[in-house]
Amino acid sequence: MATTAATSTGGASSKNSNNSSNSSNNLLTNLIIALFVSILFYNLGARHGSSSSSTSPNGSNDEDSTLLLPSRLRTSGDNNNIKNNNNNNHHFDNDDIIFGDDDKNMKIIDKSIPECARDVFVTLHKEAGGANEHSCRGLLIQDDIIVTGKECSTFDFTFDFAGFGVVEAKPHEALNKKLKGTMKKMDYSSKLGFLEANPPYHYQYVDETVRRARVFVGSGGKSSFDKDDHNQPIVLACGKHDQPIAHHFPLKSADELNEFEYIPLHKLSSILPSTILWEETDLPTAPMLSYKSHKWWVRPTTLRQTERHMKQLLDRYTGPIGSVSIPAAHDEFVGKASALCEVVDPRGHRQFACFKNYYRRYRDEVPFSGVHFFDWLDFGHGKHLLEANEKHHFLKHMKKDDSCFKHHFNTHTVHYFDDSMREKHEIYLEMSEDGKELIARYRSDDRVVPSSYDEEEDYDDPHLYMWDMNEKFYVVESNDSWDKERYGTVKHTGVVAGMPALSGGKAYFGKYGSVWGIN
Repeated sequence: MATTAATSTGGASSKNSNNSSNSSNNLLTNLIIALFVSILFYNLGARHGSSSSSTSPNGSNDEDSTLLLPSRLRTSGDNNNIKNNNNNNHHFDNDDIIFGDDDKNMKIIDKSIPECARDVFVTLHKEAGGANEHSCRGLLIQDDIIVTGKECSTFDFTFDFAGFGVVEAKPHEALNKKLKGTMKKMDYSSKLGFLEANPPYHYQYVDETVRRARVFVGSGGKSSFDKDDHNQPIVLACGKHDQPIAHHFPLKSADELNEFEYIPLHKLSSILPSTILWEETDLPTAPMLSYKSHKWWVRPTTLRQTERHMKQLLDRYTGPIGSVSIPAAHDEFVGKASALCEVVDPRGHRQFACFKNYYRRYRDEVPFSGVHFFDWLDFGHGKHLLEANEKHHFLKHMKKDDSCFKHHFNTHTVHYFDDSMREKHEIYLEMSEDGKELIARYRSDDRVVPSSYDEEEDYDDPHLYMWDMNEKFYVVESNDSWDKERYGTVKHTGVVAGMPALSGGKAYFGKYGSVWGIN
């Protein structure tokens, strides 16, 4: 019994000893696990904190007006991730100058673009391979010119053109050829290329188009580097009045120590066209124009230059003595120019009556705006001039000012015929079979001209006619049958698109195209 008791006691002691040992082991294991978890969460927190910071990689706030691209944006561990991501894409041969949609560095750069340059630093999408294709970045320096990397300049792209939507861009053959010819002189030129975009043209007059400058190309001086770090290139900056200034174009670097290479843009002066604006010569004087939130700049002109151009237009639309022409109907220059504005208006041939009010204000503005009349009227100081005057009374009132507010003025237009429409209204005259009447027929299909007499109303509503300088006779049915909703008002000068004519007036027709009279 004693032995048994002793054995039982010894067994209990052994069991307690084992439990104590297991507890110690479990405590040590738990401590190790807790320490590991703490380290893990510390690292995750550190990474999360750095990635979610609102400060840009250069230590400045993302809202700064200057975009600085540091030579090192990532740690070595992150660089390995980027390299692995790039290795998975093989759409382009040269990864040094291509930015993929998954490129973390470029996403940081995109977010750091200053607000004034958001519309001009564009993402270029290659369509051929679908959504998974690489995208490139480009700098829209003019409506039709994009600076990008050489590899990117060999493909067709689409991009979002602010104010218009999706626009196509293709390799710019002329500029790329010109750039290739300078490679021996400029070692970096082989790394850049150009794309040619095709957005709608900007019209200064009805038949005069221009391409608008979107940025000022930097001068290459001290302003192209960070004022605190003179070795740090600036890519994009904003001027005092939010003018985007482009100094360098960022390309991925083959150098493992530097993730980006900065290509200076000021040395492209011998390649870019003369219409490009430059920081050093144009920034202080270029007037700004705008449409909604979109802005562009133009090289200034003078009142003397604009009126010389207007006089050239007047000469073009003035016929010989005795002919019918718009300028001949007015005596003074302002009256002639205002009447001609209806003809050369690029935004719908708005009616003449209000142009006189606006054109006088355009000429009298001090200092002179420095832009062409229609740019001033629709995108410059004249955009809401009369509305502002209604509130602040800073201009002398003119007759019909109230009816010339833009919401009225922009919707009251005159329809001007093009060649094809004019051909449909050309008529010829022939004798009736009995030789007693003149019959008018449309030359395009031999239909007789419809009667101008309204039997129900017992009223004669004559048609318009114009006899042009080539002795072609055009007839347009009375305004009662004219589709005003579609075309707007029609009048004599609109039939010949404002050009001079031999005669114009009213024509009266009876049944079966018989001519009753011409006034």
